Amino acid sequence: MKALSNLIGRVLEAIGKVVSLSVLAITAVILLEIGSRMMLGVSLPWAHDVAVWLMCALIMLGGAWTLGTGKFVRVDALYAGFSHKTRLLIDTFVTTALLLALSFVLIKHGYTFAERAFIAGERPVSSNWAAPVWLFKALVPAGTSLMLLGWLGYLLNEWHLFLHPEDQQDVEEEIQIHG
Repeated sequence: MKALSNLIGRVLEAIGKVVSLSVLAITAVILLEIGSRMMLGVSLPWAHDVAVWLMCALIMLGGAWTLGTGKFVRVDALYAGFSHKTRLLIDTFVTTALLLALSFVLIKHGYTFAERAFIAGERPVSSNWAAPVWLFKALVPAGTSLMLLGWLGYLLNEWHLFLHPEDQQDVEEEIQIHG
């Protein structure tokens, strides 16, 4: 259980680190667009699309790492007051059921969305840049699949810590070392 959780964590962390570079790319594209407008009086037709698509990649692909590490936002009004076991059972059954329902819709319709864009050879209507739109629409089912993988890793890790509380100290030491 722990080995699988660690493997999932390493895969998602690698993807998260690569995708996090999109923040720098977004910044560079926006600064290039601003500079082009201010100095040359010319707008770059592709800049807006690239910045938006990189943001989508950051959210859809980077979100899986966030989910896998348990650093996602949740409403803790009641949840925080429950025991670790109760929280774990809620996550295992209720949250998993809700996540599976949402994921089913996102994967099914996201795939259809991307497939139709691919078949139609869809290009952005908002600019003169002829980028393939299907590639970015495919981020929905791909990101959702990674999100499910992240949730599986999170649950496996939480169950491991519940069943082996002695490993909790190692986790706390790692948090102090890495922040």
